[in-house]
Amino acid sequence: MSLNWQRNVARAIAWRLALVLFLALQSIPGSAQEPGSFAGVPWGATTEVVIDHHGKPDEVIQDPDFVYMYSDVNVASHTADMVFTFLDDCLVAGFYVFGDNNNTVGIFRDIDKKLTARYGRPVFQEEVWLPGASSSDGVRYIDLASGSVKLFSAWDTEGATIIHITEAAGDKIFLGVEHTLAYTDPTLLASAQAQANFFGGGL
Repeated sequence: MSLNWQRNVARAIAWRLALVLFLALQSIPGSAQEPGSFAGVPWGATTEVVIDHHGKPDEVIQDPDFVYMYSDVNVASHTADMVFTFLDDCLVAGFYVFGDNNNTVGIFRDIDKKLTARYGRPVFQEEVWLPGASSSDGVRYIDLASGSVKLFSAWDTEGATIIHITEAAGDKIFLGVEHTLAYTDPTLLASAQAQANFFGGGL
């Protein structure tokens, strides 16, 4: 398994665990609403439905529920790996993981622009620097890779909570960047909770 796939697997498991923790803390079920979807698959769908819609996944991880991964899909004219995550064989989240790229900042801004055009102004759009680390040249790849800055945007839509993140990959040997566009069932996770989890270390 390549380094990129290992990072994507780790990210998938982290998202699943974050959702498990969030659900464990809830005492009131989410309100009823029209079902949303990810990549054409409705929330709550089983693994069989995903396979029927997208074919056999390129990678399957069970930890203990399934994580399905499809490589090299087109997302807003950019290439990413597509990930489906399940709880009790029900689809609860999906996300796109973009490769480590020197143009990550440009790609992030482009996707943000396209999401804004479709869904309106984000609920959160944050550029968070470490104290004393801001740059007069704007955000650069090295700023992300070194952990000096994180970029975070989020939308609450009728069918999904959309969370767009890029930050340092956390590799202690090699500098790198993680860039993730996540969709979750809005009855399970709202953008405010995602924002608190992300900056509090939960995601």
